[in-house]
Amino acid sequence: MGELKYLIIHCSATPAGRKITSDEIRRWHLQGRGWSQVGYADIIHLDGQVENMVEYNEDNWVDAGEITNGARGFNGVSKH
Repeated sequence: MGELKYLIIHCSATPAGRKITSDEIRRWHLQGRGWSQVGYADIIHLDGQVENMVEYNEDNWVDAGEITNGARGFNGVSKH
C-alpha cells in the first residue's frame, strides 16, 4: 500500500474484436492463475464502456482493498 504513482494499462491478449466479460477476466485471474485478486481495477470494453472490477476511492493512495495483481512489484502503488 502506498501513494498512487503509476497507471498501468494492460490488454486482454485476445484476438482483435473479441468481446470479453468481467466474469471471464475474473475466471482467468482467480481460477486460471490462482490469484487472490483480479489484475485490473477497470476494463474498457470495445464499445468504450468502462466497467469497474475493483471498488476504489478517488484519493491518491492505494489502500489494501484496492490492490490488484497486475504488475508484480508495483501493485501497491499502481492502478491497473
